[in-house]
Amino acid sequence: MSLNREGELSRETLSKMPASNWFVWAIYKSQWLTDGVRWFLPLLVLGLPLLIHLRLRLLSFLGDRQHLLGFLLVGGNTAMYLAAPEGHVVQMYYVFPLLIFLFCRLADRALQEPSLLPKSFFAPLTVTSLLVACFVAQPPFRWKATSADTTIAQTLAREIESVCDPEEKLMTFTPLLAAASRRRIIPGLEFETFNYFENLSTVKAKKFRLMNREILLDTVREEQPCAIHLDDRVLKLKGNAVRLASVQRELIDTIERHYQPVAHFQNDPARLLRGEAIFYIRR
Repeated sequence: MSLNREGELSRETLSKMPASNWFVWAIYKSQWLTDGVRWFLPLLVLGLPLLIHLRLRLLSFLGDRQHLLGFLLVGGNTAMYLAAPEGHVVQMYYVFPLLIFLFCRLADRALQEPSLLPKSFFAPLTVTSLLVACFVAQPPFRWKATSADTTIAQTLAREIESVCDPEEKLMTFTPLLAAASRRRIIPGLEFETFNYFENLSTVKAKKFRLMNREILLDTVREEQPCAIHLDDRVLKLKGNAVRLASVQRELIDTIERHYQPVAHFQNDPARLLRGEAIFYIRR
């Protein structure tokens, strides 16, 4: 099974993979499946038993056009990303409200039948499943809620606003910072590292507002960004930032020839969003 530079199966490999090779496919999609179970655990724990209980009356439940459309959207979206050569569970977030809607309708139907479970038992079961999900899901559940990330983002936004004029663009693989500082992001970086394709032609990259090696390095050489922010994922090639493995060293070297790091930014917890980070401004 061959992978491309982004660690994904190529479309050519996928088209040649026999349908019977489901075990290899499951291994490839294991992270996607595991995250899906973690993130949607409350609805799975509560919703699947309801579906099983109502299985004989499911057709009548789907007779409602809203229910049918909801199931088609959730099922179709899940199947699309399960079969796609790449994809992340976060791209299923938009179906979450639909899942809640369908679950509430299922629960309402089930609670009309006392044979399933007493109404007094349903609320504690719901609360328990939500608490369990907090411990199972990523990131780890913390009893003490904190707004640290929001505070850090606002601190960084003020830093960016002080060095970037409103019409200038910011280079970052964390678009949240561009939004917080009300500055435009360099075209092709709107979707973090997911927009980067090493071997994509420059013509196609510009046409579809994506990013490749040539455009990324030229953007720095031409000093188009008013400032550059590199976070822990890019510096240590974490997660999907592995896409940048072949260009990372040259990118940092190019940045350091044209930009200088902000000294007080280094190792300041109030400015470190998502771990270690470096903030560069023009020399």
